[in-house]
Amino acid sequence: MIKSKYLVLTPIFVKFNETLTEIKYISFYFDARGLTPLNILDISRFNKLYIIKTAQIQTSPFINFVFLPNSIKILGIISFLQCQIKYINLSNCWKLKDLEKQAFRQNIMHSLDLSKCNYLNYIGYGAFTENKIKRIELPINVKYILFGAFSHNEIEYLDLSKYKNLREISNGTFGRNEIKHIKFPPNIELIRLDSFIFNQIEILDLTECKLLKEIEIDAFSNNPIREVKILDNVIYSDIEKVQDSNDNFDKFMIYYYKNNKKSGDYIYINGEWQWYPL
Repeated sequence: MIKSKYLVLTPIFVKFNETLTEIKYISFYFDARGLTPLNILDISRFNKLYIIKTAQIQTSPFINFVFLPNSIKILGIISFLQCQIKYINLSNCWKLKDLEKQAFRQNIMHSLDLSKCNYLNYIGYGAFTENKIKRIELPINVKYILFGAFSHNEIEYLDLSKYKNLREISNGTFGRNEIKHIKFPPNIELIRLDSFIFNQIEILDLTECKLLKEIEIDAFSNNPIREVKILDNVIYSDIEKVQDSNDNFDKFMIYYYKNNKKSGDYIYINGEWQWYPL
């Protein structure tokens, strides 16, 4: 019976040799009922390990800290689902190139640093949803952040301004956080449905988004938005569906269209949107 608070998966402990390259198919299933919670999962010494496949550590609800080897390239679907992870060191994983669907869903991480993962250009659907993340650093070459990747977290300040390859923010990517301030990617072209729904955004500055073509319906719904700085001719998809909406961003877009989609600083004053030059 395992009672240790510190679990180190070394070749001696789990009887693997140092040539281990893959972990697959619920390889570590901890039925820890009645046991002292495991605290640390350290597989950093397996420097030939390159892939953790689907549903590996999924059923252990007791791993608070995870250390991976710098050889890791692929983290598969739901590989660390519902583990109660507080911290994972991914800054060492510079070879990481695939971070797949719901890999770290439903944990309790407070921060995330992917800044040294230079080969990682996409983050899978729901990869970090339902954590407690307040701060994120993304890979500099990220191109795609898929549906709901960072939804249901506690992010307050979001700076995407250095991610020049990021041209689209997918459905629900940052929905249901606590975001108050955003800096957008300079080459963003499309902000999709529910991207920032249910946040705390008051001032929305889109003036650095010179390539922005379209914002989809409900992208910024349920935010207390009172000021929008925007360039001209941005499309709001399905605007005909929001003519009777009480959402403040919908009201802004209706006014923006009536103002011929003219660039400006739009401010909500005494229950009405008003236009001012930039």
